[in-house]
Amino acid sequence: LTWPILLLRELDFSPALTLGVPLFNNGNGVPTKVAALWVVRTAVTQGVGFLWIDWLFRTFRREPRGQFQRHVLVPLAISFILTSCVAYYQAFVDLSFLSSRVWLEVHRAVGALMDGNAFGILAAYWITAFVVLGMQKHPPTSKIIAALLVLLAIGALLLAGSTGALLMAGFPLVFVFWATCKGTLKASKRTVLTWSLGSLCALVGLVWGIASTSNV
Repeated sequence: LTWPILLLRELDFSPALTLGVPLFNNGNGVPTKVAALWVVRTAVTQGVGFLWIDWLFRTFRREPRGQFQRHVLVPLAISFILTSCVAYYQAFVDLSFLSSRVWLEVHRAVGALMDGNAFGILAAYWITAFVVLGMQKHPPTSKIIAALLVLLAIGALLLAGSTGALLMAGFPLVFVFWATCKGTLKASKRTVLTWSLGSLCALVGLVWGIASTSNV
């Protein structure tokens, strides 16, 4: 709701005067028109995301969990796996592939998102998603696949090089443990601790492995 105020601030609250003039009224040296468009783009992106999440709650509220996993989680997981493959290619083969000079200078993989921060946050949240999927009552093969996907997501998080995303990676697991204690998530505390500690050990191991073999 505050984006119109931010938009006017970037235009110095005088759009009739500043839109047609190449001004630089911010600390980053970004042209006024570009900064204003960035505010609108960010507001639209986040607004559409919130509307989509609201639609998911409305559509799948009374549906079986399997329907949500089949029609929402699986396609999203596939897209994340694909962009993670791009990040691994960037880190171990060609860092300039689908990237820009900004990320090349700081030696960070960006996946197909072309933004290391956004890619890092995405990987951080998928770690918890794959952990939760692995804790469900599935055949052993599915649990092995979930464990491998956890490793994939942890590696992608490290390749992104986002400190904020790294700090945020553990917070969702706290809510998973809380949901288990409340009975909302059907899994034992032992299972949650096993998957969480396993993810932590994998994180430590991948930090050492990636630091010694990759380009980032």
